[in-house]
Formats: sequence, structure tokens, C-alpha cells
Amino acid sequence: MANKRRDASSQSVVPEHSGSLPHIVSSPSKPLANPVSADEFAQLLAPLLPDSTTSVAIAVSGGADSMALVLLAHQWAQQAGRHLVAMTVDHGLRPESGAEAEQVERWLKQLGVRHVVLGVEGGKPTSNVQAWAREQRYMLMSEYCAAHDITALFLAHHLDDQAETLLLRLARGSGVDGLSAMAPVMAPAFEGAPYLLRPLLDVPRERLLATLSGRQQAWIEDPSNQDQKYARSRVRQARGTLESLGLTNDRLAQTALKMRRAKAALDADVSGLAGASVDLSKDGYATLKLASFSMGVEEVQLRLLSRLLRAVGGKAYAPREGRLKALLDDMLKADIGGGRTLSGCRLVPDSAGEQYLLCRETRGIEGQKPLLPDTPVYWDGRYRLGVNTGMVEDGLLVGRLGTDGLRTIRETAEADLLQSLPRLVQSNLPALWRKGEVVAVLVSDQANTMVCWENLAVRRYRLQVNQHPRR
Repeated sequence: MANKRRDASSQSVVPEHSGSLPHIVSSPSKPLANPVSADEFAQLLAPLLPDSTTSVAIAVSGGADSMALVLLAHQWAQQAGRHLVAMTVDHGLRPESGAEAEQVERWLKQLGVRHVVLGVEGGKPTSNVQAWAREQRYMLMSEYCAAHDITALFLAHHLDDQAETLLLRLARGSGVDGLSAMAPVMAPAFEGAPYLLRPLLDVPRERLLATLSGRQQAWIEDPSNQDQKYARSRVRQARGTLESLGLTNDRLAQTALKMRRAKAALDADVSGLAGASVDLSKDGYATLKLASFSMGVEEVQLRLLSRLLRAVGGKAYAPREGRLKALLDDMLKADIGGGRTLSGCRLVPDSAGEQYLLCRETRGIEGQKPLLPDTPVYWDGRYRLGVNTGMVEDGLLVGRLGTDGLRTIRETAEADLLQSLPRLVQSNLPALWRKGEVVAVLVSDQANTMVCWENLAVRRYRLQVNQHPRR
């Protein structure tokens, strides 16, 4: 997952690299706003923090926002008796990224904060670089937290970020979900992962700069923040004009809050419709009862269908609204013939036309991937797998069961293992392979001592549809 070496001077792990010195900015001698006090930070954090939290982590890039957060969180952790670790992800996208991580290391060592640097391995994309970097960042940090029993990960997003996010999504024509912008709390992405907390979401950036000034703490300025090829940078440049029109950060943040309230109400309706019309199997497929589903209003139906497609198909994004609406219309008219495909899923009616089976489409399923000790593997966007300690076998792969594997299973003593599952589901189940032969198939009613695995499709569906408490 990360290319690491142990740093003997501290408990950090830093990737091998070389790079130029980072662009360090000294804090202004006279702050332009009131700094965030320790008491205020504790009050901002209290309603967000999960119960029984003993260890927390902070995402620290070295920028002004995250350096202010680590100062505040360090003081809070000392007073509250909590363990704290700061994490920096080196994506390797810029030559100076290594030197920046090392500078953050020096600053945090002076503060007495434990610091870990996680490096991204593998090739870098040529497009959608920021989205890729964000995905890698959250995956690496969540995996680290899961491995070290850390239940909360602090993020440094602030009021200005919230306003920019709303404007960017408004420009893309987003609906209620997009315009709700960033949530103060996000539930864990998988079992053992941390809650993502944004305690500074109501705090203007100028107050974070004042906090740095009060502690005489410098920070690193990322030149990409001023790069006009990025939409967020262009929005930032236009803030003066927007504020003159009344689109202040405070008003935009209030709009996002109202949208989050509307989203919560819609989510409750989606949860109710799901409970009445959907049976979601732990093996990653769903059956949808048409009569009950038809009782919902169109907006709620669209939301439920979209979330089911994302969950079962293992996709990061929802399908386009036009295609989703066309599929819904045909479903309600029972006019999809022998079935339809969308967003990596296959939707098939039963013989009576009373319910639909929603399962993973064979086309586009990820190929086989190696399983390694102490390294969780994500397969097909649907499963997270890890080899149990002491159970490693050379050449062990995870991949689709397929027709050959299915034939092997049927010819063994486990012939009845898959009989309860729909035929269209069986061949696309995850299986373990070695030297071209199937070793095991991973199904929910099978106890497998070799591999611990989690169906992310089921969890993703539950996170998006059901209401999750902050605590």
C-alpha cells in the first residue's frame, strides 16, 4: 500500500524520495482575526466525537489549515488524555512533495506530535488527478486507522472550503445531495475504519491564520492552490465579485446547512421505501418488490435506485440522471424485456413480473489480484479482503468465480453451497485462486479461516440509505 522506511529519529514512516525545498510561509506578526481558542475547539469537537474514543488521527498536509488543526488538536488531546497521531500522504505528484513531508515531520517533532507519512505506490493518472489523489489519501489514512484502532480522523476543512464546495457543485448542476456540501461527520467506509470529523467547518480561514500567528507557526503553501486550471482555484479568485453580490461564505454555508436538512428528510424517506421494497443480500445482490417500490414518490424512487446501483455495481459515482430516469420509467411500466444493464449492474424481472433481481454485470468485472499479508485488497469496488496472520499461501489470488470455478464447486462436496443464490449471481462471486485452480468461494454463510472479507456493497448501501448517528 505504501512504500515505507522506518525513521530512527521518531516513530514515523517516510517514503524514499528526493525533492526541492517546500515553499514555507511565515505567520503574520499581527493576526487579522480572533484565533481559535482551546475551549472553543473543544466545544466544536464535542458533538462530533464518537463515544469511547481513545485514539485520534489528523490529516496534515503542512498547509495553513491542517497546521492550525494539529496545533488545536494536540492541545485538546493533551488536556483530554487522548492519543494523537498526525498523517501526511505523499502522492508523489510534485517534485517537492517529499521535502514538504519532511518539513512537516520536523515541525511536528518539535511539537511532540507523533507523525506518519504514507506514500502512494503505482502509476499516476493523466486525468482527474485531484479526484484520484483524494481517493488514495482517504484509503491510505483509513487503512492506517483501522490497523491501529483509531476511531476518528480529523480533517481541516473550514467555512471557506464549504462555500467553495457549494459553488462548485452549483456550477455542475448538483441537486440536494451535492448542494449539502461537506458533512461535519461521515460514518466509517468499512468495518474498523474511522469516522471522518470536520470540527472547523464553521470557522473562517482567517481565524485559522490568526491561530497560526498566535503560536508563531509557519506553513507550506501549495502552488497548485493558485493554478487556474483547477476549478476551485478559479472560484477562489472570483470570491470578491461573488461577495459583492451577497454570496458571502456565511450565506453559502447556511444554504449548505439547509440542503443537509432537506437531504436528511429525503434519506429518511429512502430508508422507509427500502425497508418496504428491497431485500439486500450479504452476497451483494438485491431483490426489489415492484408493488411496494411503486408506492414511493419519484424523487425517492430515483434516489433508492441510484444507491442500489452504486452499491451492487461497486461504482464511486451515481449514473447520469437521464439514464436513471429512463430505467425507472421502464421499470414502473414493467417494460424492460429480459433485463437491462446500467452502472455495472444487471436488472432482471422474474417470470411473474412482480420483482426485479439487481446483481453485478459480468462485463467490466475486475481481474484477479494477489492477496498479500497485512495488506487489505479492494476487489471490483465491492469487496475488501485481507489474509489472516499465518494463513498466507504463495500465489493466492482473488477474482471472479466464473464458469470454470463454478463448475469445480459443483463437482465437489460443496456442491450445494451456492444453491440458494440466484444463478446470475453465482459466477460473479469473489473466489480465491491458486495456480489456475479455485481454492474457495466467498459467500456469506461460509466460514473462511484463510481470508477475512467484507462486502462493501452492503455497507455502502447501508451508509447511504440509513440514518447513522454521529456517536
